[in-house]
Amino acid sequence: MKQEIRQAGRQAALAAAIAAAALLCSCSPGKTPDGGREETESRRSGRGDGVPPASKAGGKASRHTQTRRPAETGPGLAEAAKAVQEENGEESFTPEEKKAAAKLQDALDSNERSAVFALADKLSGSPNPALRKRAVEALAWFGKDAIPELFLFMSDPDAEVANEAQSRFEEKIAELDDEREIASTVAIAMKTLSDPDALTAAVQNLNRVDDALAVETLVGVINSCSGAAAAAARESYEFVTGEEWTGAQAAMRWISENTAPERPDPGM
Repeated sequence: MKQEIRQAGRQAALAAAIAAAALLCSCSPGKTPDGGREETESRRSGRGDGVPPASKAGGKASRHTQTRRPAETGPGLAEAAKAVQEENGEESFTPEEKKAAAKLQDALDSNERSAVFALADKLSGSPNPALRKRAVEALAWFGKDAIPELFLFMSDPDAEVANEAQSRFEEKIAELDDEREIASTVAIAMKTLSDPDALTAAVQNLNRVDDALAVETLVGVINSCSGAAAAAARESYEFVTGEEWTGAQAAMRWISENTAPERPDPGM
């Protein structure tokens, strides 16, 4: 009898253990006691803030949004936008400068060359280098026609603006093919500029033309300019001719001696 009682007790205990195990298995590790996954998923994603992840239509949480932290993406985008503004110089614009920049952009969008050139000329006197650089960038859209306008900025007191204008000038003069046009453009540039670096950049383009034409151009600059422009022209003259500058008469003699004779037209 005692043996039967003990056997029944063991069977009852085993049944209770099985029932307890079944109860534990019904609550999976990924669920909260109320059957939701939000709290556990939040811990797994490192949120730890108790905020349920964003859900798709139908009530199921999206794994792509569970690991994101909306509170952090907002400020990040704001900082990125601010960085772009600062890079473009907009952060330093006054209300009036913002209006001027918008007006310049409108003229550019409308392809109004005369309006862009007039505004760029006006903005060349702006105290804000970021706005002057914006004018240079606008001028660059008009190809070689913008070369004379770029001269205004090649001697800019701000190195970044001057370098931008010089770079754009080099791009545009490279588009010229005719040697006479190249030479005349260099002459105009040298008569306009005063900055030694800008003058050097301009005069180097005479390497693309015949030596006699280059010397003729340099003589014109020397005779009509003074200061840095004349000095740069004399230095270039002495480099091309291998002679010291002694005056226009000697220069004309060199030109006549080194000018290639015109070839007869094959069709004559």
